[in-house]
Amino acid sequence: MKWIVSLCLLGALVGSCDLEEEDEETSEETDAVSYTPVERLPVDEELNLFVFGNSLVVHEVTPTPTEEKKVPHWLGLLAAEGSKGLTVDGRYGFLRQFSDFSELTPQWGFQSVESLWTDETDSFSSIAFDTAILTPTNFIQYQAPDVDYYDEAGVTPLSTSLSTLDQTVSAISGIGIYIYEGWPDMNGFGDFPSGVDLDAYYAYAAGDYHNWFITYHDTILEQRPGLNIRMIPVNHIMTILLTETVLSGMTITDLYEDDAPHGQPTYYFLASLIVYMSLYEEKVPLTFSIPTTVHELVRNNYEDTVDRIWDELQDFNFADGASRVFF
Repeated sequence: MKWIVSLCLLGALVGSCDLEEEDEETSEETDAVSYTPVERLPVDEELNLFVFGNSLVVHEVTPTPTEEKKVPHWLGLLAAEGSKGLTVDGRYGFLRQFSDFSELTPQWGFQSVESLWTDETDSFSSIAFDTAILTPTNFIQYQAPDVDYYDEAGVTPLSTSLSTLDQTVSAISGIGIYIYEGWPDMNGFGDFPSGVDLDAYYAYAAGDYHNWFITYHDTILEQRPGLNIRMIPVNHIMTILLTETVLSGMTITDLYEDDAPHGQPTYYFLASLIVYMSLYEEKVPLTFSIPTTVHELVRNNYEDTVDRIWDELQDFNFADGASRVFF
């Protein structure tokens, strides 16, 4: 692990950041760039993935460090069980850091899945990535994605995302790109853990927060016609699982470590199921042996949970019926 010295990037490691303050909304107009549509590199038995991520993907700084608080760890185990090839590389950051490709180097490594980018002196464009994931932070949804950051006029989550996407597709033509919809900041819903109003939290997760990501995705596609980009609706489906299924029987501390909120192994495992099925466009292997560190409600209801996730992914579509998830 390469440690990040920037305090802002450190915030990405530990989750929510109090530096984001609401400012007067100032809309931005972004010039559309029309790409010649290109088919995504085919989804087959092997994926070489790069993640522009944060601690909702890989939780490293934790009182109880474990590989099981990392989505790629579970992806590696699931891919092995399903006889799929997988490599995963990535880095921490906020959207503004991701758009600076001069600083783009690999930062992650995992025990259960290999890296493809093993030499920091190599350029991003020289690595045979076929898939990328872009992860917005979970505390900027208080205003629209095209509204200026409070501390930088003329710069927005949308504009920095478009810059990152432009550079990514310029470096690797045909790369499949996904938006990772992480779960929202829990700060403001009561003192963790006993004072948190989970009903209000999940209502926000299913409502305004999720709608922000829909607007974000739609606006990116409007500004970049022909761009290959889909969404992995982790928050959307997790909210359904935790409010509408038997998994609602888990307690807040079964799922969350703090109010950032970083997850427990159970949460990252469930998130990995959504990610795996989105990327490989098929169900996870039902033969996977789930360790006891994952809550028994998940272990005892694995097949039903997989089926519900798959159904929700099938139904996560644009207004015209086209999938928001699958290519």
